[in-house]
Amino acid sequence: MQFSDLQKICGGIVVVSHRDKPVTDLVTDSRKVVLAEGAVFFAIKGERHDAHLFLNDLYAQGMRQFVVEHAVDITGLPEANVL
Repeated sequence: MQFSDLQKICGGIVVVSHRDKPVTDLVTDSRKVVLAEGAVFFAIKGERHDAHLFLNDLYAQGMRQFVVEHAVDITGLPEANVL
């Protein structure tokens, strides 16, 4: 599956698309990212934590694909795909 396929499945709006990349893993816990290549991080806002706050840290670890629930500042994610 490619990132563009995920967009079709979720029905979301592409915020930014750097390059259509393969999707190999779906991640919801920022502490459990092992291999960032091919992974997509789903940023979910919970009662105690807002995972959107970890996007820049994950980007620094090599994560390049994100699905977000609300508008985020993408200036620190220059080569990312954000849905």
